Amino acid sequence: MEFWNTYFNKLLKYPRTPFPPMSPLSHILGSFLATFTGISIVGLLTWEANIFSSYNNAPVILGAFGASSVLIYVALESPLAQPYNAFVGGTISGFIGISVGKVFDALCEHNTDYLWLQCALAVSLAIVGMMLTRSVHPPGAATALISVTSGQHIRDIGYFFIVSPILLGTTIMIIVAVLFNNVLRKYPMYWIFHKPKPMEFDGIKVSNSLTSATKPSQDINIPMTETTPSFASEIKLEAAERRIRELEEKIAMLESCSVTQ
Repeated sequence: MEFWNTYFNKLLKYPRTPFPPMSPLSHILGSFLATFTGISIVGLLTWEANIFSSYNNAPVILGAFGASSVLIYVALESPLAQPYNAFVGGTISGFIGISVGKVFDALCEHNTDYLWLQCALAVSLAIVGMMLTRSVHPPGAATALISVTSGQHIRDIGYFFIVSPILLGTTIMIIVAVLFNNVLRKYPMYWIFHKPKPMEFDGIKVSNSLTSATKPSQDINIPMTETTPSFASEIKLEAAERRIRELEEKIAMLESCSVTQ
């Protein structure tokens, strides 16, 4: 009974947090221009230039780039929007989606046989792959789904689908993001993940596992809209205070263990 009370309390009770304010008009205009430019380029390369006509007309544009635009041109501070996540998450998801399609093509008479199962496997395995590599990128899951539901054309492209549209299209979108976003804002927050150095407190070295709260986490609630500096500062201050409390608890636990020994 206690489990269900806790479960429903999570649904019914929530902290009263201020609603994110509207982004400044300059940021809205910047996001529009960046999105328009990025999507225009990959669209032109797909339908006007048709640069991969010899590779089964492989596209440069991908439906998942619409979702990527929201992240890399709007929610710049989100861990999900960083180049590492876009490249690694998209590549892993594309590889898994194409692989699932090939397995079912070999086992089934038609590529639409058990399509529901192909979709479920592609998306769920892609999510696991991104979580294991700390490259969670929501459009990556869409990429995996697209690769098994877009018909024979995409299946004929095969693993070249990873080269284009995934890698080539993502590269173009990221270049546009870097050029536009750094006019008024900052992007990226980082290029790749790196393990933080161990911290020392009074001569006691605390391992990375104990300082995990200081790592950039992909489970942090990052506002998906551009925030004003004051609101963003409040969020960062609250997160810092929470991390300090967690570290103090871990240090106290270490000290108590050393005393007992």
